[in-house]
Amino acid sequence: MNYDVQHEMIEGIERITYIPQNQQFDTPIVFQHGAWHGAWCWQYWQEVFAELGWVSHAHSLPSHGKSDDKRNIRLCTLGYYQDALREQVELCDTKPIVVGHSMGGAITQWYIKQWDDLSAGILLASMPLRDNVLRYIIADPLGMAMSTLIGHGKPLVRSPEQVKKLFISDDAIMSAEDLHAQLGAESILPPLQLNPFTWQPKRNPTTPMLVMAAERDTIFTVKEQVALKEHYEADYYLMKNTAHNAMMESNYHDHAIYLHNWLMAQGIT
Repeated sequence: MNYDVQHEMIEGIERITYIPQNQQFDTPIVFQHGAWHGAWCWQYWQEVFAELGWVSHAHSLPSHGKSDDKRNIRLCTLGYYQDALREQVELCDTKPIVVGHSMGGAITQWYIKQWDDLSAGILLASMPLRDNVLRYIIADPLGMAMSTLIGHGKPLVRSPEQVKKLFISDDAIMSAEDLHAQLGAESILPPLQLNPFTWQPKRNPTTPMLVMAAERDTIFTVKEQVALKEHYEADYYLMKNTAHNAMMESNYHDHAIYLHNWLMAQGIT
C-alpha cells in the first residue's frame, strides 16, 4: 500500500483523505457522494487515485455517514448540500477537482452555477438537468408512498433487493446486503428542486466538465446524461456494462483510469 489514510471529523463533518507516499499532482480531488451514501462509498476510487499519485478527500454530507445530524434530514435541500460542499472546497489549498455522483452530481452543478471556480467538475451518473417525481413513483410506488408518509426517502432503499435494483449489477464488488447496511435516510426535496421554477442550470461554465454516463443505470438514462453533456458543452464518456454505482462495479478501475487520463489531458497537475 503506497498511501496513507486519514480519517477526520472537522466541525462535525466526516472527511476521509488518501495521501499518496509519492504524490504526483498538486491538485486535490474532492469526492461528493449521492443520496443515502457517505464518504465510505469512494474507497475503491480513492485507492486507485492514491496509487496514481493524487491526494483525494471524500466527505459525508451532514446527516450522512458518520457526520453529525446538523439539520433534520427532511429539511435538507440542494442549497444546503451545496454549502456543505463549499466548506470542503475551501479546506483545499488549491482549487480542487470535484467528482459528484448521482445527487452529488446535482450538488456539483449547483456549486458550479454559484461559484464556477473548480479545476474540473465531473458528473458521474448524475442527476439530470430536470427531475420528475413521477420517475420514482413508477419505479417504486410502494416506496414512494411510504416516503411521502414519513417525509424522507429511506423506504426507497428498504431492502437489499431494492438496493441492487437501483445501484449495482451482479458483478459489483460490494454485495447488495453490505451496501444496504451502509445506506442512511435521505431528503425527498432534491428531486423536487430540479424544475424550471427553482433551478436554471448555468450555461458556458468556465470549469472544465466531464459527464460519465453509466450504460446500465436504472435511475438516470443515458439520454439524460447526453443532455447534461450538451447543456454544459462537456466532454462525455459512456461507461459500458456499468450500473449506477460505477465506483463499486467490477470495472471500476477502468473508469477511474479513464478519468485520470482525462484530467491529464486537461493539463491538470
